[in-house]
Parts: sequence; structure tokens; C-alpha cells
Amino acid sequence: HASGISCVLIHGAVAVTGSRDRSCRIWHTTGGVKRVLPHPRRVTALSMHRNLQILVTGSADSMTRLWNAESGELMHVLHLPREGDCWPLADQVVSVAVSGEHVAYSSSSGIVQVWNRRTHRSCTLTKGEYGPLGSHLSLAMRENLLVAGFKAGFAKAWDVKALFSPFLLAT
Repeated sequence: HASGISCVLIHGAVAVTGSRDRSCRIWHTTGGVKRVLPHPRRVTALSMHRNLQILVTGSADSMTRLWNAESGELMHVLHLPREGDCWPLADQVVSVAVSGEHVAYSSSSGIVQVWNRRTHRSCTLTKGEYGPLGSHLSLAMRENLLVAGFKAGFAKAWDVKALFSPFLLAT
């Protein structure tokens, strides 16, 4: 990378780095860079599907991208929700998670959304009413359970398959 690394992940024999240099690099742990994925702004968050075929990246341009990790093909771009007729330019994606058919992403202002890869439907779980999330590691997803940790000192969990209904995890 030409600039500082902002996020990393390792999954099996694959390591991924995201950078302020507006790129994400997929590394094979036994032999160097496998792919370089360009972004219009710095990469802020990473998540890899357990099948190692889907990489999800979040960036400072308020967008979440789904990539084919093997080919480097951009499969889909998800936007944070609009405010009126404009995108929230000051907001950035700070955390992403992928599991099964769902992708979750959150913004620096506390917006949490989940998107279904099969139906292409998205749902806004929070609109910032709980304040900002704790850090770039503040979203976690396993199967149908999504957990978001907030700076205010609590976490919320959702069953993303059962009508996205929230419940309080901790206070």
C-alpha cells in the first residue's frame, strides 16, 4: 500500500488489507498479493464470507461493496440511506459483516442496515437514534443473528430473518 493500513482480516489462507490509499488488497498467505481492488476513497471496513468467495468492503464514500474475492469482480454496491435528495457526504461506512445471505453495514453516525443478497432487499435497523457505533469492529453476524455495539455502552441484536425485529442484548 502507498499509505497507512486502516483495516485487516485473515480468513483461512487469505489475508485482506484496506488502506487510506483507496485500495483493498487480497493476499494469499503463502505467496503475495492476489488482487488489488480500487476504491474512490479510503477503505474503512472489511468482512469475508466463510466460503471465501465474497469480500465486503466499506469505505469513506458512504458505500459498501461486495466483491468476488477470487476474480476481483465488483458484484454489488450498497449506499447508506439518503437524507432527502442527497447522500450523507460526511458519513462513512465504519463496520461491515457478512453471513449466509445477509450483509450488514453501519455508518459513523450510527445507521445500521442489512441487505439480503438473494432478494436484493435492504432494511434500516437504526437511523442513528442510539448514537454512533463503538468502532470499526462494532458489527458481528453469525447465521441470522446480527449484533451492533454502540459507544453509549450497550449492544442491540437482531434476528435478520425474522422480520428484522430488534431486541436489547446488554445495558
